[in-house]
Amino acid sequence: MFGRVRPAMARRLIGGVSAAGVVVLMAGFVSPPASGATTAAAPVPVSWKTPAADVRGVVDTVATSEGLIRLGGLTFIGASAYSVADRRVVRIDPATGAVTTIAGVAGEEGCADGDTGAAVRFGGETYPRSAGAIFEPIMVGTDGSRLYVRDQGCGVRSVDPLTGATRTLTDVAGSDDHGVPWSVHVAGGTLYTADWDTGSDPLTTSQEIFARDLATGATRQLATVPEALDVVVADDSYVWALGRSRMHRIDRVTGERTAMPYAFNWSADGDITDRGNGPYWDGQVISVGDYLFFVAPNFYDWNEIGWLHKTTGERGSFASGYGTPVGDSESSWYPDSRSFHYLSGLGTDGKSLYIADYGVAWGDSPQPSALLAVHGAVRMPAPPKPPTGPDPSPTTPEPTTPIEEPEQELDGYVALGDSFQSGEGAYDYSPGTDLPGINLCHRSENAYPKLLQRDGVAKDMHLYFRACSGAVIDDLESRTVSTSGAPWSDPRSGWSQLDWLAEHTDLVTVGIGGNDMRFSSILQTCIVESIKDEMVWDWSDHSCEGEFARQVEDDLAALTAKQANGLTRLQEVYDKVRDRAPYARVVVVGYPRFYVEGGRSNSLSDNFCAGIRMTDQRWINAQIRRLNDAISRAAVSMGSQFVDAYNLPNGAELCSGSSDSFLNGVVLSPDWPPKWEAAQSESYHPTASGHRKIADAINGVVNQVPLGTAYSVHPGQTIGHSYRVNNGTSVSFSTRWPGSDVVMSLRSPSGRVITRTTTASDVRHMVGPTYETYLVDKPEKGTWTVTLYGADVDPQGEETRLVIDEEKIANKLPVPQLDARQSGRTITVDARGSRDADGRIVEYLWDFGDGSTAVGSTASHTYAEPGTYLVTLALKDSGGGESFASSTRTFTITRYAFGGFQAPVKPAGMTKLKPGGIVPMRFSLGGNQGLDIIKGAPSSVRVDCRTGATIGGSAPANAGLVVLLYEKVRDTYTYYWVTDPRWAGTCRTFSLPLRDGSTHVATFDFR
Repeated sequence: MFGRVRPAMARRLIGGVSAAGVVVLMAGFVSPPASGATTAAAPVPVSWKTPAADVRGVVDTVATSEGLIRLGGLTFIGASAYSVADRRVVRIDPATGAVTTIAGVAGEEGCADGDTGAAVRFGGETYPRSAGAIFEPIMVGTDGSRLYVRDQGCGVRSVDPLTGATRTLTDVAGSDDHGVPWSVHVAGGTLYTADWDTGSDPLTTSQEIFARDLATGATRQLATVPEALDVVVADDSYVWALGRSRMHRIDRVTGERTAMPYAFNWSADGDITDRGNGPYWDGQVISVGDYLFFVAPNFYDWNEIGWLHKTTGERGSFASGYGTPVGDSESSWYPDSRSFHYLSGLGTDGKSLYIADYGVAWGDSPQPSALLAVHGAVRMPAPPKPPTGPDPSPTTPEPTTPIEEPEQELDGYVALGDSFQSGEGAYDYSPGTDLPGINLCHRSENAYPKLLQRDGVAKDMHLYFRACSGAVIDDLESRTVSTSGAPWSDPRSGWSQLDWLAEHTDLVTVGIGGNDMRFSSILQTCIVESIKDEMVWDWSDHSCEGEFARQVEDDLAALTAKQANGLTRLQEVYDKVRDRAPYARVVVVGYPRFYVEGGRSNSLSDNFCAGIRMTDQRWINAQIRRLNDAISRAAVSMGSQFVDAYNLPNGAELCSGSSDSFLNGVVLSPDWPPKWEAAQSESYHPTASGHRKIADAINGVVNQVPLGTAYSVHPGQTIGHSYRVNNGTSVSFSTRWPGSDVVMSLRSPSGRVITRTTTASDVRHMVGPTYETYLVDKPEKGTWTVTLYGADVDPQGEETRLVIDEEKIANKLPVPQLDARQSGRTITVDARGSRDADGRIVEYLWDFGDGSTAVGSTASHTYAEPGTYLVTLALKDSGGGESFASSTRTFTITRYAFGGFQAPVKPAGMTKLKPGGIVPMRFSLGGNQGLDIIKGAPSSVRVDCRTGATIGGSAPANAGLVVLLYEKVRDTYTYYWVTDPRWAGTCRTFSLPLRDGSTHVATFDFR
């Protein structure tokens, strides 16, 4: 299933990004003007020869709006670059060159923190200036929300990129007397540091590496490295410690250290990892995919960019010739900023490599800093598999020119899709994906892609987690970025989700379509209107189905209609995934239902139902079911596996009463009073518990045998397979094999032959390195023959799986006919005129809008409380299809026509009685309203006989005994009130609360 080996094939290149998810960059360079605002110089072409390719690209100078000096380090948040220039933190827009000061004041030194950028000072005078640029403040990274600066004279500083507010981190592990460790790196929400204790012999001493949680400040010793270190840099899984002799890989979670089986060659002439070349300063090393890129100073010149494969140790360089000496090249300091023009930092926005050029700030030949953009990217040459024996020899093997790249294990898992895949609502969002106005992809550590990598089928794979909240189908391949909605500005700005797919990808999960159906806006409107009905207005005249049914039909039709290329929009998505990742197992994930199957109480406070009526709960579930059906058909037709998530919430849906809900209910904004229209995006999204169930379902599907009938096809062998088409509207024939060529052809019942060369309006054909598909519209009824021919397969034969999927004629939904009539407070409904063309109606559900429901083709209901109501109907047929309808008008129920209490009670003033007897409390409501007219129970309270002021608390009038009669002839209700003889000498009230919201009071004198 996983760990397969694929045959060598030419890789697809996607713009400036390799399909394998590795940015490969080559550059030359140009120098900026000496002062003032910089202007863009002409791009300088460069060439980079490798055993596998002769690649060319260009490097540009970003024309900045002001001249910069002493540029130190570089990092990106979204598409914006951040660095330190002349003791101030600056933001640089690479597109326009605009420079904005975030914190600090140019030329002013100090160690002052502050709540505003203007109050902050960097670059204290602790170190002698003769130390040069090494001790200038350096930008060392970001956790996605704050910037981190290594300020050698002050400590490690955190900076808010929006306000400039700056704080110095205290008690940073591994620090010297000035609060700065030997090496500092930020990854995710963790600060990694290495201590200063290098000892007398760098090759035999030990150094500690620490991990500090930036949210809590908690610090732990992560690992001990048995040699002196130069730099530590972290990626998603490991900390990479560049020692004086070799690389050490440290697990970010367990701290397990592995000495990598390759050496840094101190004495090898021309080796980019010769320590005379570098790298060995913070800010000058970055991790991109499987590679490290770093500034390689070439001892005095600081004039190359090196690259190193983390696992295999393969290495090389490019962009030679920049940073040539200026002034005295024999200076004892390297780099001496008085003498050298050198490169001080690297960063990437996901498309291009950016280089911070420190410039020369002092001396006879001052030159300003520059920001260089390296463009023109191709895939790195494929490295060999990691060696398993002793350290490789430092000698360099003779270069060869391979005709094909070597076979490579598949090890990548790419997670694509929308908010249901990113983990919106599961919280614990990854750093950088919860930044309002920058990135709200909301990728959760509790989302199922993380769970699959943590302990599921993707455990041994590298995760490329690209699903993003708010994404629609078009966003999957959009390279446009936004700060107001999906596709958000991601750390790799300019990459689409599909750009992360490659031939080395082994597993893909994709879930998309819900936002194309606009479920989010539908639900928000339904919720808001339902809450208003329940809490604000005196009516319930809203129906989600009535308002949005037409929109949903149009949106679903747009997803399922065939386009000019013969595919639906969903099929097109899955075909693109298969085309870009032909060796991957592709798993398409459907959507879970929200509500209990069949609906449940619509009380506003009942387990997040938010007052949504039962028929609307059923309607929402039905639309999710229809979308899942469309997704499933499209996925299977493109050879993908479908995970049906519809029933996963069983027992834990909204309104189910479960304490461990699969979904969030309404998550309101923190404002008070609540802003209903501002319900949080986490509403109606799976919880962490829900994502665990989705992960379990995916594990189950992937661990099963793949779909289809398996055949072992040998070279030159022909295999036939028969399939009977009944009355399907279309049929798909798909094959999949490990990767050579198995040719499929079809023969219809009438003898028509369909091959790869067939051109016809009713046939759509697709073929790739591991798959072939025919889609046939309106296929002939009868037996079809599928022929598989081993055109170019392994001599041992190759397993080929054939999947045939016939789209049956859809069940025709029942057609509702609703008649509703009002008589006073009673509504009579009739749906006997409803019809079902291909079956029978098996269920009728009426929803009267006040929380009451009824079943059957006819029903009646008497409203107790006044208001304006809409009656809705749900029908279910024998094929499982559901239809919905609303009454053509609303029904208004007024308050009872209470005519006042009748004798023996006085209509006004106090009624004088002896206590201990039974008082008949007679009244009229303008007709028979039924006996369920009292809301709760009548009550009595003692009052002051002169002023009427209340004395003490109220008590039930009859202590639980309720006797209520109605006389039709006199149109009179009588409630029999039992008085207490102990009331003698007091005055009391009698209060009668009615279901229409009114309360009627009479006062009695028992003296």
